[in-house]
Amino acid sequence: MPLCSAVQISRRHILTAAHCVLDSNLDDDQRNAVCDSLRCRNIKPQSKLNLFYKNFKHIEAYATSNLTGRLHYRDLGDSIKLEIEGHPYVHKEYDPCTSDNDLAIIELKSDVPREVGSPICMRENEKLAGKLSSAGYGRDPKSPDANDEFHWLQKVDFDSKDVTESATTITAAVHGKSLCPKDIVILST
Repeated sequence: MPLCSAVQISRRHILTAAHCVLDSNLDDDQRNAVCDSLRCRNIKPQSKLNLFYKNFKHIEAYATSNLTGRLHYRDLGDSIKLEIEGHPYVHKEYDPCTSDNDLAIIELKSDVPREVGSPICMRENEKLAGKLSSAGYGRDPKSPDANDEFHWLQKVDFDSKDVTESATTITAAVHGKSLCPKDIVILST
């Protein structure tokens, strides 16, 4: 299973990226060729790519709130195995070709122990601060090795003027500054 960033959104739910919980029967070159062909014919890729859930029953979780300094995932301390309840919920408009709506919710069979983690706190109707930060692990799209993962926590700082808001989402679109293209933070669903 890849190293993916996630956030605990309830005692029993984890928000992560859809590409972290789904697999394709195609390698990257084949997927890109299929996506290019589908775009030319204006067909939604998610309906034509054979996507299936990665076969895992547990996730290994590391809890941290440290966003300062260089933090290697192996330095996060002990991990805890959390058992998954069924298949993750993937955003119905997830597009594996463009990474649009790259969101999934993992439901756990039991609550995350309080000593391990607690859900994020999101106040309603809160104004964005002037300076914002986003942090996570992922892959380097410029690396010659497509599976080259960041093993260090990556942090991006950006200004709220570079953010568009709607009633349900905050979209950070800062050229050259992103953990993943089209990162989204969900405010409410």
